[in-house]
Amino acid sequence: MSLARAAEARWRDQDAALLYQQVLDSGDTSSALSLAWLWQERGRPEDAARVRRQAALAGHASALEEHLRELVDAADLAGAEQVLREAADKGVPAARLILARALAGDGQLDEAARWYDEVARCGDTEVLHAYASDLRASGDTDRARHILQAAGDGKAARELAFLAAETGTAAEAEKAAMEAFAYGETQPLHLLAQKAVAESRSADGVRYYRHAVAVMERRRRLRSTQSGLIHLLSPLQGLTDLISPSRLSMPAGETWALRDLVALLDVVEGEQAGDSELRSAADAGNRWALEKLIRRLHERGAGQDGDALVMAKAAEGELWALWTLAHHARHDATASRAVARSLLESAAAAGIAQAYAAMVEDAENAGLTEEADQWALRAAAGDYTQPLWNLIREREKTGSFDTAERLAWQASASLGSSVVRQLVEKRSDEAALALLWRAHEAGMPWAPGMLAMRLEAAGEHTQAESLARIAADTGDREPLEVLAEKRACDDPDGNWRALLANGLTAQGTTAPPW
Repeated sequence: MSLARAAEARWRDQDAALLYQQVLDSGDTSSALSLAWLWQERGRPEDAARVRRQAALAGHASALEEHLRELVDAADLAGAEQVLREAADKGVPAARLILARALAGDGQLDEAARWYDEVARCGDTEVLHAYASDLRASGDTDRARHILQAAGDGKAARELAFLAAETGTAAEAEKAAMEAFAYGETQPLHLLAQKAVAESRSADGVRYYRHAVAVMERRRRLRSTQSGLIHLLSPLQGLTDLISPSRLSMPAGETWALRDLVALLDVVEGEQAGDSELRSAADAGNRWALEKLIRRLHERGAGQDGDALVMAKAAEGELWALWTLAHHARHDATASRAVARSLLESAAAAGIAQAYAAMVEDAENAGLTEEADQWALRAAAGDYTQPLWNLIREREKTGSFDTAERLAWQASASLGSSVVRQLVEKRSDEAALALLWRAHEAGMPWAPGMLAMRLEAAGEHTQAESLARIAADTGDREPLEVLAEKRACDDPDGNWRALLANGLTAQGTTAPPW
């Protein structure tokens, strides 16, 4: 399959077709749609249909649906029924369900029931879900529950929870919601908690929310161990009552479970209970909980307690608190610049992306170009490229194109060639060409194709074709296709039309018809 994709990317379409066919003949239907598309592009719909039929009989649900639709559109209902029955006889679950539905709709209930029994024994979860949906729609909830249990995945657990909420006891509804939550399906438990609160069953609501919070916090802690720079940003409104004059974005960590639990505790047990829940989450590293707790303290006139909490958390190495202090010092006119810089360097050393951005900005404003470059490159190496791009754009705005390019090439050593490519895309034709030639000489794989397009637009047709063929040889199919389609309109020898129809040989010449 990998070889087939590589051949197709290089215009070796005949080789690709042969390889895709080998995959399909082995019983692996993953190549079916790609192979059908290749035949369709050759203007060979009968071969495309043959491939879809073979894949359909081997169990490819999309190919089956497409082939049936093709036959029905052609008014070949007998052919469609024949394919459907043949696929069903071969054990294709989707075919068995479609056939059962058709027979039931035609009043042939005994035969339909036989095929439905076969569907119930299949291991295809998508088909089982579709069958369960049919059963629920017909009112047969007991049978639907049995089928969903057979499916046994997260989606089935969610549907079982909804069924339990509709038809089961309170204990059954809770058990099913908890099981669905274990799969990551949160909606049933959320609805159950909201229902408990609406019915003034506060103790149940607190219990449901606490269970959800415990699971969500465990998952959050697992996610927080991933490497790379930490972005203390989110689209939510920032903390404005502590930081002045700039806004510091609210950190991640808010979930419906924690938010709703705190709100419920505030009502039934008092604000101290809500504070206690937030403090527990904050102590476990939830930055939103810390920010929320500090905000609440300030709103109640206990701002000194909130500030002390920030200081204590920063001393413990809590990243959001550390960044809060650094950000505050940077924008506080009364704060020592040395202190502000020391805090920013500590935040950067802790892996906080915004601290890198601040260091870049401050160095650039102070005219320390080399220092700004180094901070930007360090941020980019941690997968935070925004400061780098800000620098490059500023250099270009002021006409410092050489320094902008030098920075991009330095970045490419650690980031790969993407920075240079983006710089090329922003440049005018002449400047872009110089960069593209250098990128091509450096072996950047995207360069030949982009260079071919630029040269073609500049009227350098021979060079454009040569580079488009190099691009095709390295797996960039599009440039040669664009040239072929453009030149096929004036093609007395038919070479470009032949390329579009047949692709290339392994040696790079136009392939003969196949």
